Amino acid sequence: MKPTDRFWAFLATSFVFWFFANQTQVGWLYIVSALLGGVLLTSWLLNRGTLAQITGKRMLDVAFDEVKHEGDDMNITLTLQNQGRLPASHLTIVEECPLAPPNSEQHRLPMFIPILRNTISFDYQTEIYQRGLHHFPALTVKSRAPFGFFERAGTHQVETSILIYPELRQLSRLSLLDEQPAAELTNLKAGIGSEVIGVRPYRAGDSPRHIHWRSVAKRGQLVSKEFAQETQPGVTVVLDRYCPLSPIPETKHQPFEISIKCAVSIADYAMRQGYPVHLAVDQSDTASPQGAVVQDALLQYMARVDTVPQASLSDVLNFQPLQQFVTILLSWVDDSVIETLIALKHRGFNLLVIIPDPVTFPIGSDVSAQTMRGALERNDISYRIIQHGDDWSDVISIEQAFDI
Repeated sequence: MKPTDRFWAFLATSFVFWFFANQTQVGWLYIVSALLGGVLLTSWLLNRGTLAQITGKRMLDVAFDEVKHEGDDMNITLTLQNQGRLPASHLTIVEECPLAPPNSEQHRLPMFIPILRNTISFDYQTEIYQRGLHHFPALTVKSRAPFGFFERAGTHQVETSILIYPELRQLSRLSLLDEQPAAELTNLKAGIGSEVIGVRPYRAGDSPRHIHWRSVAKRGQLVSKEFAQETQPGVTVVLDRYCPLSPIPETKHQPFEISIKCAVSIADYAMRQGYPVHLAVDQSDTASPQGAVVQDALLQYMARVDTVPQASLSDVLNFQPLQQFVTILLSWVDDSVIETLIALKHRGFNLLVIIPDPVTFPIGSDVSAQTMRGALERNDISYRIIQHGDDWSDVISIEQAFDI
């Protein structure tokens, strides 16, 4: 509790009456001075319990099975209740909404309530600014009841959390998957097919026609042929988590955030085309979904993942299993990964590299993605360079010829 400017003005007035009463010995001046002092004392006593009986709850307009993505609209209802017998008055509530853009009116909403007898609700709408797990901070509640001489401030924790998925756009096309029909490609895994990829010890149930008699003669034991399993190839989405700059909380316009959006949109396109999607990412601090992922698991991971100060994209590409089609989402320009990309291309992988251009983003960087362009073009590796302000969904959907 702290005195307000009105308190000091009222106290000064009371002192003036007392001073003149003391000088003139006029009785009614003493009475007025005492009344003014009594009002201040009464105000202090009544203000003490003003906030004790106030509770609140917050409702987000999200259906049970509904998810929210960055860029969606969110309706929020804040309800305050006075559980005391006496009405609360002169209330100021400050609602801080972590979903709103940092400089918007909805990010910090002051609400003045002249008098609260039972229940009052406030509704507001905001556009969801950024992905992530968001926790609403405690409500700031202030009261100057009953006469505005004292201000009592407190906080009320109204537990509200929500996981916001990254922005996802449905791509019109993706040359990585559209240029070559999947039926022409095979995923060389052990199984039943027409291409022999090796031999193995004979197992019960193997067909006698698959016995490799030449190896039987050499080893003295039954050996069966191993065939390639001819299935539709999969897509590996490789997310680079390395960024030498610390995340800037004031803005979402950072290369890593663009890479996240591109990753989930590419994965969505592959799933709609019937391709199994796998995720390859540095797991030094956070485990990622393994094997072919479903969209919800991928989005939940992408909603929470953050950059790391040290990570080797080459290690991810060299030591994590990759499918036939590989999309690499860079978060920073890394020339050292070029050799690894060339090696993967020579091994027969179909590659697409997405590079947000750091120098074009408002993060104070002078690093340009153009340094990688020449090396990728010389080695015939498909790429897309995304500059800040570009429609990134259009950039990754266009033909390579428009990039050069």
